[in-house]
Amino acid sequence: MLLTKGTDLTVMSGSAASSTVSSFLKYYERFLESNSKQREQSSLSKIKDLLSGGAEWTYSGQPGLVSGSYGSFQGRKSIASALKALKSEVKTTSFQSQEIIDSAFSVDFTQPNPLSPVRNKFAVIAEQAATTRGKGSTLKGRDFRLDSVIYLDVNGKGRIRSVNVANDSYLMSEALVGGKKQVPNPDIDDIITGKRDRSITTEETLGAALRFFGAFGGVQSADDLDVLTKFVQPGTAVKFTGDPSILPFADKEIRTGKRAVVNSLADILNNSVPRIFDIQEVYAKGDRFIAKTFESRTAVQTGRNYDIPVLSIVLTATSRNGGKVASLESIFDSSIAATAFTGSYPFPVAA
Repeated sequence: MLLTKGTDLTVMSGSAASSTVSSFLKYYERFLESNSKQREQSSLSKIKDLLSGGAEWTYSGQPGLVSGSYGSFQGRKSIASALKALKSEVKTTSFQSQEIIDSAFSVDFTQPNPLSPVRNKFAVIAEQAATTRGKGSTLKGRDFRLDSVIYLDVNGKGRIRSVNVANDSYLMSEALVGGKKQVPNPDIDDIITGKRDRSITTEETLGAALRFFGAFGGVQSADDLDVLTKFVQPGTAVKFTGDPSILPFADKEIRTGKRAVVNSLADILNNSVPRIFDIQEVYAKGDRFIAKTFESRTAVQTGRNYDIPVLSIVLTATSRNGGKVASLESIFDSSIAATAFTGSYPFPVAA
């Protein structure tokens, strides 16, 4: 799983596609943060204009439960209904597109050069802070924060054919219908901001990330995880989303250090047996790397199988010490894992 000589790292996403993504993010932010119906409707119209006729939009979450925005929606009309449902349920106080990564690669580790450039696909690291409105049976005035990776696929005509807003719906669901005590969502940026290596090249980042995944791919059990310490920087920040009272690998604070990497992954392997781990696409730019993966696992305590359709492994890398991983964040819908670990969906409330 090494980046071999001859791998073409040149990904030229067209100017029309890049312009479309910039416009989309501008109007999506305006829509979410708008406080007037006129501004909301104007922004929604602009978003619809950027979508292809058969566009698909996906939000993390169990369709039909808790929020009318959860699930996948096909076509402009259906997508608009989902966006309106989201607006009616929560008030977004802040939405920030923190990084746009426009270099995408398909992955085939059976090939000598495992990465193949893909045009016009984008990954956007975003943060949303919101407050529940108290619509219907949902609670009012509950704050929550979402870390998201928004995956965008733009066609040759500069129209968006798919949007996938991938995050942990557990946090929003709990705010809408959960108990008094909410799960913390520590921000890994509080640890890594100011420490990132802005001098590292995209190629070096890809090399550091693929060496890490190559070592991880050889791990047979939690006892083998120490090998990963060779591929991470001292002080590496680690975060796995989820409810710490249910998922042993989740935590109330960011873990740091080489041992934190080993211990976090050991918590996963000892409590959740992997059946499928498929890296479908990777995105890289500067010191940032994202692996978009599909996972199929079995919860040890219940024996229940579960699938994580989109798990985003978000890394930063540094050129220090020969090129190593400097932070690791796993963003996925932990409601799925919580269901497998406990035997029931944590928020069985109709949308």
